[in-house]
Parts: sequence; C-alpha cells; structure tokens
Amino acid sequence: MKKLRTKLLSLLSAAAMLFTALPAVSASAETSDLTQKNVFITYTGQVVDSFMGVDAIYSTYYSWSGYYSCAAYIDKFYNKFWDVNLYDINNYQGKPRVYYPISGHTAELRTVSQPIPGDIMQDKEYSHVAIVKAVSGSQVTLIEQNWKWDDWATGDLVCTVNRKVNVSDNYFYRLYIDGKPQVLQEAQSSAPTLTSASASSITKDGFTVKASAKDEVGLDRFEITTYPQSKGASAGKKVTVKKSGTSASASTAVKVSDFGSLSDTYVSVVDVYNTSGLKATKTIYTVVSRSAPVISGITVTNKSASGYTVKCTVSTQNSIKTVKFPTWTSYNATDDLNPGWSTGTVCNGSISGSTASFTVKTSDHNKELGEYNTYIYAYDSFGNCSTKAVQVNLSKSVDTLDVAAISAQNFTGKALTPAVTVSDSGRVLAKDVDYKLTYSNNTKVGKASVRITGMGDYSGSRIVNFNIKPAKVTGMKVVKATTSSVQIKWNENANADGYYVYRKVDGSWVKVGSTSGLTYTVTGLPIGENFEFAVIAHKKVAGINYNSRYPTALKSVTKTAKVAKLTASKYIVNGAGRITWSKLDKTDGYAIYTSKDGKTFTRLTCIDDPSATVYMIEGITGTTYAKVRGYKLIGNTHYYGADSPIVKLS
Repeated sequence: MKKLRTKLLSLLSAAAMLFTALPAVSASAETSDLTQKNVFITYTGQVVDSFMGVDAIYSTYYSWSGYYSCAAYIDKFYNKFWDVNLYDINNYQGKPRVYYPISGHTAELRTVSQPIPGDIMQDKEYSHVAIVKAVSGSQVTLIEQNWKWDDWATGDLVCTVNRKVNVSDNYFYRLYIDGKPQVLQEAQSSAPTLTSASASSITKDGFTVKASAKDEVGLDRFEITTYPQSKGASAGKKVTVKKSGTSASASTAVKVSDFGSLSDTYVSVVDVYNTSGLKATKTIYTVVSRSAPVISGITVTNKSASGYTVKCTVSTQNSIKTVKFPTWTSYNATDDLNPGWSTGTVCNGSISGSTASFTVKTSDHNKELGEYNTYIYAYDSFGNCSTKAVQVNLSKSVDTLDVAAISAQNFTGKALTPAVTVSDSGRVLAKDVDYKLTYSNNTKVGKASVRITGMGDYSGSRIVNFNIKPAKVTGMKVVKATTSSVQIKWNENANADGYYVYRKVDGSWVKVGSTSGLTYTVTGLPIGENFEFAVIAHKKVAGINYNSRYPTALKSVTKTAKVAKLTASKYIVNGAGRITWSKLDKTDGYAIYTSKDGKTFTRLTCIDDPSATVYMIEGITGTTYAKVRGYKLIGNTHYYGADSPIVKLS
C-alpha cells in the first residue's frame, strides 16, 4: 500500500506536467520524441515505450515484483548492456545491489549528482526505480515500468510515457565496474567542457594555472603543459592531475626557475579528458617579467622644519604596483622607522603615471631634525623591486637648543671667552661641529655677549649674555683697631666706581658702609669682639650696578678694656713677688710686662687664660716695675688692649 500511495501522490505531479513542453534535450537515445504523454493500458504485455532496444512492458494489473515491475525493467536493461543483475531493489532504505558473474571483478552502483542516459533513478521513498532516458538541465526524462493508475472518471488504466522528474527530488546511480564508470556509447557523444582556464598570482617567480571542467559521463584527468614561448613546446613541462566525477577543478604552480628564470611569454596548454578518452583544450598565454623597475630623477622639495617631499620617476616594462618611502633619522638609528612600512600602506607614495611622490613629516619622527634617510622601494606588478636612497638634512634652529647659563666672569682686562654648554634633547653638542661661538663686549665690566651660530644639522643663531664683574678687591688690611672701631684699607681697583664694606653678622654679610676711597673705619663695635670684614668693588654700567665677588674675609677684633686695678705684694720672698689684677669681661688672656726703670717694659709672659687674675714674678733683684694688659687672639696674633696702672715690687 505504501507504494500505491506514493504512486497516487506522484500522479498529481505527473498530471500537472502533462501538457508542459520540454526544452531541447542535452543527451538522448534512439528517439527524438520526448514529449510527456499518457497512454491507455488495454492488455497485458502492452509495449508503451522503448529505449536502446529494451521495451517497457505493462500489464493490466499492478506488479509489485516480477516481469512487469519497475525493478524488472532496470534489471533487464543492465543485464543486456553490462551483464550484471540487480537485486534488493526497493527492499530497503538504500540503492540496489549488483551481482557481476565474472570472477575477479567488482561492480557497484555509485550515487551521482548529474545523471546521464542509462543511469538509474530511485525515488527518495525507495519505492520506485526507472532508467534515465534523457537529461535537460535539472530535468530528467524517464523510461519505466509499472507507473500507472486508474482514471476514476472513465475507469481506464493509464500510464505516463517520458515522465519528467527533477534531479534534486530523486536519487541517481551509475554502474562502476572495477572502479570505472559504465556509460552507453550513444550517451557519450561529445568531449568534456572546459568551463574556465586562466593564470593567476602572477609574479616574477611564476604563476598558478587553474582550470575547471565538466562532463556528463565523468572526468578522468587534467594535463597542463607549460613552456617559454622563446624556447618552444619542446621545453614544456607537463603536470597531470587525476580527477573523477562530472565536474572538477585543477591547479598547478609554474616556477620560472624551472625554465632558466626567463622574462618571457609562457604558454600553458590545458587538456582535460573524460573517461571516454575525449578531451577539450585551451591555451593560456602569461607574460612574466623579471626586469626590475628603474628609479631616476629623484628630487627633494618643500624642505622645512615640518618635513620635505621626495619625488622620483619609475620606469618599468609593465606597470607600477607600489612605491614605498620608508624613512628614519640618523639620530638614534632606526628608532623612528615605522615597523609596518613593508607590509602596510603607511609609507606608500602617491603614483601618477610614472611619477611617485611622498611627503615626510617630522611629526612622524619624534619631531627630530638633522639628517633624514629616505629609501625608495619601487615594485612592479610582478614583484620586481629596485631601491635607491636619498639623504636630506633638515637643519634644526639653534633657538630650540638648550644653552646652560654662563656664570659671571671676573674682570681681568683681557677678552673673556667662557665655555658654553649647548645641548639638544639632553645630548651635548660639539663646538665647531654643531655650532660656533662669537664673543662681543667681553673686555670691560658690564654685560657681555656670545653669539651661537648653527653648523651642520643646525641653522640660525642666537645671542646669550653673561656678566663681567669688577675684579675682587685685594690687599685688605687692618690699619687700626680700638675698643669700638676697626679701620681697614685695601688696594685700588681700577674699574671700580666705589666700594661697599660688609661685616659678617650671624653668618650673613651685612653692609656697614660705602666709600670711594681706599680706607674705611667701622665704628660702633662692641669691645673685645672678633669680626670679619669684606670689601666689594662696584661699578655702574648702562644703569646696572655690577659688584665684584666677595674676597677672602678679613678677620679683626676690637681691643679689650684697660685692666683697671693692679696690685703688688708688699714683700719679696726668695726673689719672688706676686701681682694681682682685676678681671676683664672680654679677653682671651693677659700679657705681663716688667721694667727696671718704670719706663722701658719688656713682655715677660702671656697667660692664655681669660679668668686669670694672679701671677708670681720670680727672679726679682732690686726694684722691679710691672704692668698688665688684656689681649685678643686671631690665630697666633695678639691684639692688645690698654696698659694697666704700673706697680712697684721691691
């Protein structure tokens, strides 16, 4: 009942196609009339159709098996032409099985996507089989047995001749014996079709030949033979690519190194064969050039601190593909070279005809100036490449350089040329290589100048100023010191307008006076103190006062107070007598003096003890006079105060 239901459903499709005109047949057998039509079955054994001498015979009853079944027809057909028997037809979910009686050989049915006359059709319900009679595109004409039904209106038994089905709605099988497809000779009437054949990926080193073909019976192989036109076909090299099926593609890589790496027109002959030995041929001509482009006429324009433009002419036998302009500065080597220049487009120039140009921007190179290196790589369509280099100096303005401040100089009466430190981004530049110096107004006190002029990678100039101070004051001495003042003097400074006198107070210099002379008395000083003084020369030039540096400090003291009271012992014992005095508040010690006449005194000793008030004078003979005075020490030098009263020892 399943098969009957399937046939009834198929009836509707067949009826709808009954009056449909078929297009031209692409492969057929003995009949040219492939019109689909209905035929009345009036008796058992009625022949309603025939293909390749094998009749389709119908009975007036339904034959699910046996002589009048659909399976019997394909078995009869295949036995006649290929001596095989088919079995297990429509008995399971699969294609029929094949029995081949000749020992040592194999036979099988293989599924095909593009049927040809003589192939087997089986519906997808595995309930009916037929033989392909003709093929037109995706539509197949069948010859079959047992495709019939009762006309409900008339009661007649009807079958369809030349029934049409779609390839995609059914399964199709082809017989293979010993791995080779079996095809009706009448069905194989033409050579395979080369649907495409071309060369691609053409470079200076070779190219790829690709071809596609189809054949109703089946493809066997591609043969691709290539040779340089200048050497002729005898130099050809053949590549064979085995294929199967009704459509296939093949490709092979051609290396020009196999032919002496010639620049030539290469001839590729593509032959495709089907399983019947018929072939189709197409010849491809591929030009390969191995001559590199020629770069000439390099110019550099529009130079500025922002960059420059490089132009060149590129001559080639074919066409320019790309011209690249990778660039870096000599400073820090290639740290600013774009790492993707060779594979990306960042360094690609603009091409107009045979002219290529590229603008180098310093902003792409850390804004560095100086020596730039631009390499030109010109590639043609075959990948041939030529290279040329150009160096461009972009001078950096000295205004952008770092100049260390120049310390003030002391006047010497000669031209002063202090060293100048010039650096570029931390790199110290070399004098007379990167810049030169020109000094002016550098012999007198005041503002001097030095002009820095760029050299090599640097251009322009700038002026840096430095000061020339009066020379240091020399010859400072203490002329006189009292208990409240110190008078000092110094040597004349020829370039000075005057002098400032300073006293150090709590570690800082404090100006105490000024003079145009060569001496000065500092007054109002406390008694018995140590002091440091300095004298600075000054000169006014163009309204600006220039002071000399501080000289080495002059140390001085104010005298101690007078020892107000001095007494002597009344008695001399064993030639020794004692003197006693009143203690001073500010002193470093006491000096003891003696005299025989009370007029001419000799220093007997110094007592470096500010708290001492007693001293024993020994070796007294006769009458002796004594006096005492305090002193201040600066190093080993004593600065004495006033004498005490004189006392007599006898």
